[in-house]
Amino acid sequence: ALVTGCAKGIGNWTAQALAKAGADTVINYKTSQKEALKLSESIQKMGRKTLVIKADVTKPNEVQKLFKQAEKRFGKVDILVNNVGNFIIKSIYHTTYNEWKDIIETNLTSVFLCSKAALPKMRERKWGRIINMTVATVDKQAAAPKVAHYTAAKTGVLILTKSLAAEEVKNGITVNSVGPGIVDTGIMSEAEKKDLIRLCPKGRFAKPEEIARVILFLASPESDYITGANIPVGGGWGL
Repeated sequence: ALVTGCAKGIGNWTAQALAKAGADTVINYKTSQKEALKLSESIQKMGRKTLVIKADVTKPNEVQKLFKQAEKRFGKVDILVNNVGNFIIKSIYHTTYNEWKDIIETNLTSVFLCSKAALPKMRERKWGRIINMTVATVDKQAAAPKVAHYTAAKTGVLILTKSLAAEEVKNGITVNSVGPGIVDTGIMSEAEKKDLIRLCPKGRFAKPEEIARVILFLASPESDYITGANIPVGGGWGL
């Protein structure tokens, strides 16, 4: 299994869940080396093999190197979790071009690049799992003040997921997405947290491990008949 941007947060929990289920894991990070190495140590204690690779998955050449190294070590990447993402809270008026570009490339372009790199080996084996990350309300998206850049990217991920699922179903590859609810990433003010909590009927933020469990299901043989789906894990957000 290869999980992008998995040194922290949802990706970290996902890598651990996959390892507990028996998967050897490629741990990708961009800047959080210390956390990535700690995760690797934790997974190795479970008796699984790991490979820690620094790569910016918005760059085509770095993605190619990432997959070449992964395939050299493990022979294949049959489970890909496109987890990497970033997020800012800014109006369109105040968003710079570079901020816009960074959000789109990190959340959307990386999914295209990594999925494309994973497909050849998956097609060879006639089996593969690609799991992408959206948001819980992505299929009901209306106006998104101060997060237009992020929701534009995640809506793109939803359509990419469905399109790739349709293209690859004949090759034994399933492509699905998980839509996390509101997760406290540490960048929100207390006032913003209170505003967001009111949107969620469950009355709390999502826990990373709750999202990881759904990703694990989509990576498993039990999900074989599911493809092109987006599963919201949002505590009722958007109902």
